Amino acid sequence: VVHLYNNSTRYDAALPTWEPTEITATNANGLSYTTETNQAGEFAFDLPDGSWDVSVVDERLNASSVENLVANRSNTEGPSMVELIVEPEAIEVELHVYLNAAEDGTFDNGTAVSPAFGLKPIDSTRETLYFHAEDYTEPGVITVALTPGGYDIVFNRTGASDENATDYDLVADQFFDALRIGLDPVEEPVNVALKNTYLVSGTLFNTTNEGIANDFLLYNEADDEWFNIGSDENGSFAAYVPEGHWLAIVAPFDNANHTETLRQPILVEEDSSRNGLSLTTEVSVEVTMQLMEAVTDAALSDMTVTAVSHDGFGNITFDRTDADGNSTELIMPGNWSFYFNRTIGTKSWFMDTSESPFTTDDADENNVLVLDPVYAALEVEIGGKVYWDLDNNSVPGLG
Repeated sequence: VVHLYNNSTRYDAALPTWEPTEITATNANGLSYTTETNQAGEFAFDLPDGSWDVSVVDERLNASSVENLVANRSNTEGPSMVELIVEPEAIEVELHVYLNAAEDGTFDNGTAVSPAFGLKPIDSTRETLYFHAEDYTEPGVITVALTPGGYDIVFNRTGASDENATDYDLVADQFFDALRIGLDPVEEPVNVALKNTYLVSGTLFNTTNEGIANDFLLYNEADDEWFNIGSDENGSFAAYVPEGHWLAIVAPFDNANHTETLRQPILVEEDSSRNGLSLTTEVSVEVTMQLMEAVTDAALSDMTVTAVSHDGFGNITFDRTDADGNSTELIMPGNWSFYFNRTIGTKSWFMDTSESPFTTDDADENNVLVLDPVYAALEVEIGGKVYWDLDNNSVPGLG
């Protein structure tokens, strides 16, 4: 039997990188026999009488040997049990740990990080190996020495609201394959890519400085991505949010005798201010606009107009206009303009008031603002046929 490092663990097919081990038996005359271990790590010889030395051929296994094993066919006792122990040198493996910032799975384009982690042997009789930030030779680069076998990469993942929450989420960008360590050197670094997310935390307050429970949204316009986040009864919130430029959006809600809302940009990056945030809602402004067609002064009904913030609060789509072209929406205080682009059949309407935005500072004491009508220019597509009326009959001909 061949054992691995001790006489309790066999060097057998249970190891992910195992291969049959070649064993030789040699006598004093130089006669030798060779065999291989089976999947259980066992081997057997049928040797002539005499004294034999039994050894492992592969020098990488750094194996023990048995000398002067006596073979005696006249012996009525059972065959001798030969136990060999292999002690291969540990293999150095370089790991690259990073946030997959560029989403291309490469360390060079990622954000190097140095979290603590464990390598858990697939063999349950072996103990987990633990590594810490001080074990890295440089950010994201760590070299570990591993003996043959399989290892699972294990992170101590925390919840975003935990007191000891990590600054980024310790979750794989894709499923981690087990490390398979054999006898040969591992030439290429092993990439350990984590999701490109960072901890965002803070408190949501209303206008009376009370922490409030609310399910709100983050919106990333560049990627057209939404992220749900929620605060508890004290207003506290925490989540691991993908890197990027986000807009926190609290939908209008009633508080006492008014309505409040919030739109606030949040930058989520490695070095951005994203923890301990104080998000405070503001009293909403009720804005009424009227959409008209230029030249004809006709009301444009059943149309949707977009309000565009000039303060980084994103866009808000007003409800469809009524029969008189009116629409009303609750919006965040600030400076806004309107954008409208609609095509129906051969008619196209366009409007962009970004050169002359309106301000909610003009609202009345009840936070109501009724705007002057806004006008959309109409374009009509026309078509026809140009031809030479050679025969003077006002009908296009073939030639």
